[in-house]
Amino acid sequence: MCNVLGGDYPDMYSAYLHCMARDPQLKIHMYGKDVKPGRKVGHVNTYGDDLDDVLERARHAAGYLRGTITE
Repeated sequence: MCNVLGGDYPDMYSAYLHCMARDPQLKIHMYGKDVKPGRKVGHVNTYGDDLDDVLERARHAAGYLRGTITE
């Protein structure tokens, strides 16, 4: 699990769609809170056999949702 913190982008919906298309094993839970920088607005769960890979995928998705990762 990796927390999703609010960033500079108030509308995370397009980032959410991108993450789900990129990695269908993600489970993204958004809390419906207003997005403010640093505020916890959701979390990402994922699964797999390789712990390092699982953590990297969850962190990448959380970073993409926040806007700190753009690829």
